[in-house]
Amino acid sequence: MKIAAFPKARGPLGPRCFVSYTVDVVDLLKRHAVQSHIYVDNTQSHDSCRPDNIDTLRSRYSRCADDSNSWCKSRRLQLSANKTEAI
Repeated sequence: MKIAAFPKARGPLGPRCFVSYTVDVVDLLKRHAVQSHIYVDNTQSHDSCRPDNIDTLRSRYSRCADDSNSWCKSRRLQLSANKTEAI
């Protein structure tokens, strides 16, 4: 799942504000036991599992996506649906 809707470090908020947002995102992803990579203008999360555990992984990612959407809304941000994907 790639989540690409967080403030850009080079944007009007600046690097300090960007870091204050990304710390919360990392904590959110960790709560769902999801690995993450945060770049300048997007956040990527990933995980793996054995084939017999795919339903558990899907469920965990679904809850993570719901929490990510709520996190964005609480900060008056919006996920970019056309940039959000699960592979």
